[in-house]
Amino acid sequence: MAAGKPIADVAREKGISRSWASREANAPETRLMIERMLDARAERFDGLVDKALDVIEGGLGAKGARGRPDHKVRLLATKRVIEMALAGRRYLDEQTGPSTVTYQQFLTIYEQRRAAA
Repeated sequence: MAAGKPIADVAREKGISRSWASREANAPETRLMIERMLDARAERFDGLVDKALDVIEGGLGAKGARGRPDHKVRLLATKRVIEMALAGRRYLDEQTGPSTVTYQQFLTIYEQRRAAA
């Protein structure tokens, strides 16, 4: 689940019920363990996110072997940007209810959570 697999898939692989796997995955203790693991690596994660954004940004201007725009790579880069944006919104919706935030508001919330940890 930490690797991003759906709970149902993990439950099937481990031979346990989906409801039990879901209960364990969403337990406060599990959430705290994951949060501590991520907090301990926050600085490294920030650097990786910056590198990933640089790669995605480069992909948005990708050109093929003949110097023509590589639309497949550009579309994949666009897809990644959208996935990242939606992932942040889904997390915020879980925490505070449905809302729309700007990137700056997201960074502010992120910094506040880091400072509180």
